[in-house]
This record gives sequence, structure tokens and C-alpha cells, in this order.
Amino acid sequence: TRGPAAAFGAGWALLAVLPTANVFTQETHFADRYALLAAPGFAAVVAAWMAPAWTDPTHHHRRTAGAAAVVVLALIAHARAGVFRDNGTFLRHWAAVEPSPFRALAALGEEARRAGRDRDAIAPWERAVALEPIRARFLHRHLGMAWERVGDPAAAAQAYRRAVRADRRDAYSRDRLARLSASPGP
Repeated sequence: TRGPAAAFGAGWALLAVLPTANVFTQETHFADRYALLAAPGFAAVVAAWMAPAWTDPTHHHRRTAGAAAVVVLALIAHARAGVFRDNGTFLRHWAAVEPSPFRALAALGEEARRAGRDRDAIAPWERAVALEPIRARFLHRHLGMAWERVGDPAAAAQAYRRAVRADRRDAYSRDRLARLSASPGP
């Protein structure tokens, strides 16, 4: 009965991690958090491997190895848990470890904007625009709005100009640019 239990556990673990194995492009490339679904499969494999240790004293090495594995995995989980403390921490970590962190930076800026921290949103958005200017065309408008809210109309106008160049149909950016151009300077 240990063989089928181990096979089931191994199959479960494989099926659980397959969608996040980056065979196909994923939104987020680091998938630690997806290991939870695979954990019962790994537990079944370990339980099937350790079963003889509970009934046969000659298999005490399995008990020791199993206990050591549990301690090591618990330490790894504890060390990684800080990355998932909150969304901002996760996004900053994602941006730091991702080779091309456009999505992470765009999301980090949006996270700051939602929290009402427009000044904190600007830097990640500017970095995202610098990394992938074509994909970032939607960020120009967001940058314009953020620059307006922090009180820098010149930077806002520049961002709105880039937004209009990227998408001529962007009526909001055209309107804001016209209003900024019409308003008297400081």
C-alpha cells in the first residue's frame, strides 16, 4: 500500500506545481506561494517512505532523516515568509529578483497610488517606462496624474505629452495637457 500512496502523492505534487513551472509565461515568475497546493503530495511521499520506520526499529535512519527534512523545510519556509508579509513587500521583492521587472514595477507604482502615496508611485513607474517604453504607454497618463497630485505641473505636462505621442486617442491626456498649457505658470 505504500507504493500506490507514494505514486499518488508524487502525481499530486507534480500536477500541483505544473501550472507554475513556467512552461508557459506566467504573470509572476517566482511561485513559492503555489507550493502550498503541492505540499500534501510531498507529505504523502514522505509518509510512504517513512512508514517502515514506525514499525521496524532497523529503519531508525529514516526517522532521523525525516525529522531533519521537516526542520530544514520549516526553516526555509520561515525565511521565505517575510517576502509575503504584504503586497508591497512582495512587489518590491519581485522587482528586485525579476530580470525584466516591468510588471512588478507597474504593480508597485499602482500599489503606492492606491495607498495615496503618489510620490512613491512615480519612481517605479518611471523605471518601468525606461525598461519597456512601448509596453508602458498606459503608464504615461498615470505618471501625469501623479505628477499633478504632487504639485509638479511641468513634469505632468511632459508625461501627458508622452501619453499623447504613445496613443493619439488618449483624450484624457490631451485634455489635461491643454489645461496645464493654458494655466499660468508659477
